[in-house]
Amino acid sequence: LFRSGGRTMNVHSLEQANQLMPYLQGITQKAASEVLVLAQERDLFEVDEPGYDDCVEKIQGVIDIWVDQVDQAGAKPCGLWAVDFDKGDGYYSWKYPEPTLEYCRNDDPEKGAGKRELIQPEIVH
Repeated sequence: LFRSGGRTMNVHSLEQANQLMPYLQGITQKAASEVLVLAQERDLFEVDEPGYDDCVEKIQGVIDIWVDQVDQAGAKPCGLWAVDFDKGDGYYSWKYPEPTLEYCRNDDPEKGAGKRELIQPEIVH
């Protein structure tokens, strides 16, 4: 269900990432709500019934639009309703419905690459 646009990412400061959060939260909440309604509609059909595939296509369309919007904002969609912000030595990491940007992860395999950790409290806005 998920694809990435493969755009070149911007390197973000925490402040820049936080400035994008209201927009990203808004588009993600809208897309997640739309997918929830479509999934409930899809569940009214058996897999082999005509309406099922139509619902699946609509769900994929909503997800594709969300991925494109995240890409265009300069962030990286990294899973369903999950967004990364390149910070140079890793990523700030947000997943819907988290209320704020509170996590980061690094790229260093020796430091547990990919594992989300709380951003140091002294730099959280």
